[in-house]
Amino acid sequence: DYEDARDHGPATIGAVTAISKTLATLATYPLIRAKVLQQTSDLKKEMSPIAIWREIIKEEGTVGLYRGVLAMSYKTVLWNALMMMVKTSVGPKRTITPPASPMGSCRVPAIPTMGRDAFLDPLAAEKLDEILEY
Repeated sequence: DYEDARDHGPATIGAVTAISKTLATLATYPLIRAKVLQQTSDLKKEMSPIAIWREIIKEEGTVGLYRGVLAMSYKTVLWNALMMMVKTSVGPKRTITPPASPMGSCRVPAIPTMGRDAFLDPLAAEKLDEILEY
């Protein structure tokens, strides 16, 4: 329920943020590692991320894709969890979304034809037909 979701405390928000950030870091870390290796190694500058992953797996195994993830997790997970906890405890409570408008209370305006209202001018119609013949 939306009302109940507004009442979560800072600890709950911090825990959920930490879990979600951990999952996001685990999902994206191999790409981050490949990018860092690509930028710091002269031999890997021209290699694609997939080629770098293959080389890492060949030399270090699958665990090599996640070498250094713990250090990055301490930084990112703790920072994001603390920021969300502070935001929740210091910031104002979220406002309730207003209910939807009842059906039939608002009318949809007429859509103009090709950017302007249609007009009934026989002379203009003839001129347009003449232009279109060319």
